[in-house]
Amino acid sequence: MGGLIQKHLAGRVLQAGSRVEKFRHTAHEALNLSDGPLAVLAELLMRGAQAAGELRARVARMVEVPTLEDLYRLLEPLLSRGFVERLAPAPGTRAERYVQLMSPSARTSAGAERASASAPLPAAPAPSSTAPGLEARVAALERAVGALQTRLDELVGPAS
Repeated sequence: MGGLIQKHLAGRVLQAGSRVEKFRHTAHEALNLSDGPLAVLAELLMRGAQAAGELRARVARMVEVPTLEDLYRLLEPLLSRGFVERLAPAPGTRAERYVQLMSPSARTSAGAERASASAPLPAAPAPSSTAPGLEARVAALERAVGALQTRLDELVGPAS
């Protein structure tokens, strides 16, 4: 909690007679954000990069976000201030994603995602029949899988 207090994102609440130390978040004031953008930022901090549709559904639990256009309006101040970044679609998808840039680990993972999205995948090694011991290793693995399948059938019955 000390790190959040130092960053002015949380503060202690002093109550007379209270036995337990209490805290309140002060991100509204520290980041100068309203409830909507703050909810988007919180969701991205908790779950990582997300497509707009899934982000809207999850943020709607905290603030009203009836349409994707409303979500984009909430994202605008976050994008312009560098709190959030738009990422290219993940391989095999069409939807662009959004990631928060508030934590150091997010900055490095977002950079890695950008690099991996633009870099070609390394080629798989060509199969070689001359690999030493390959046939023996494959045979041993097949025996182990067979033994596991037999044991599984004993425990739960054969698959139908």
